[in-house]
Amino acid sequence: MENKRPELALILLCSLFLVLVVLSYILQGKTIALVEGPIAVLEVDNTGYPLNIGVLPFPVFLLALGLICLDLVNEFFGKGAAISLSIAGGLAVVFIWGLLKGLTFIPTAQNQLVFDQAFAALFNLQPRFVSSLAGSVAAGFAFTSLVFELFRRITHGGFIIIRLFMAHLLGLAFFSACGAALENEAPFILGEALSLAVTRYVQWFVFSFILIPIFYILMIPFRIIIGREHYTAVKVRFAKKKLFRHDEKNFFEARSEVQEKRI
Repeated sequence: MENKRPELALILLCSLFLVLVVLSYILQGKTIALVEGPIAVLEVDNTGYPLNIGVLPFPVFLLALGLICLDLVNEFFGKGAAISLSIAGGLAVVFIWGLLKGLTFIPTAQNQLVFDQAFAALFNLQPRFVSSLAGSVAAGFAFTSLVFELFRRITHGGFIIIRLFMAHLLGLAFFSACGAALENEAPFILGEALSLAVTRYVQWFVFSFILIPIFYILMIPFRIIIGREHYTAVKVRFAKKKLFRHDEKNFFEARSEVQEKRI
């Protein structure tokens, strides 16, 4: 059972991540108005586009929690597992969409209208909307994982708060750009896409940064679950992956090599 503890932790984190992604799909369109009216207006080509940052969609909060799960997977199991989980989240949205589209063709004996109304109230089955969410989760979170890994190497496996901050600062911009580009209705309007991307990015970053303490709280039980052996092995493995590799030599060895090369 000892060897299965890291697998158990990975299964728990992946399951929670996928549940949050699915809930974000189900609750699309549900919003909370924290502030009435736009906070600012974005000017593009002499046209103003409001930034409704105070109108908070439910999926932003749910996927921000999912991002914390992804960060934990990245911290304990590496970028490969995190990228695979990101792709699995996008595929899960596509699978659910395909399943729900298929269910609409199954004949029902009675209450067909109630069935259709329930689907309309809970799910948005528009292909563009599904591609927006699936593409953002798969590509955006994968890019965030790569940024996390980059700063893991720069910091040699230390300074978790810096890795989280930089991964969210840079990665979520890519996430928001993907969502805005795919969600924007044709014809493509630059101002609308930019205003949506800026709005979502501010909401994403603020929520992800606020939830970082949850990351540290969840690290405690998951470090216990995976065990000291796995955690130590992971720290050693990642500590060896330095961005700039060089052999450390003392002054006399380096001088001797230079002289040999000159001769």
